[in-house]
Amino acid sequence: MEDFKRFLRTLRLIEVQPTELPEYRRALAIERVLAGESAEAAARDLKIAPAWLAARARAVEQLGLPALISGIADLTAEARLRDRRLGIAQILLD
Repeated sequence: MEDFKRFLRTLRLIEVQPTELPEYRRALAIERVLAGESAEAAARDLKIAPAWLAARARAVEQLGLPALISGIADLTAEARLRDRRLGIAQILLD
């Protein structure tokens, strides 16, 4: 779950507005549920199903960020990150 917390910290540091990123809004609601607020109250603000929010909060607690953002494991795989870094380095060298 450390990756989930790091995701929230990063978005707060770069001052992303929750309205700009649906995953951020959902993450904030999940954070509220994990902090003890009822799923019904947190879901009401986002107009999402409380059952979905409660299930997602449990999944995030167990699996971390991949439970919130599907495909994140592939996007952050070491080989993929290395290729991106090499691509950026090549752009800088040109």
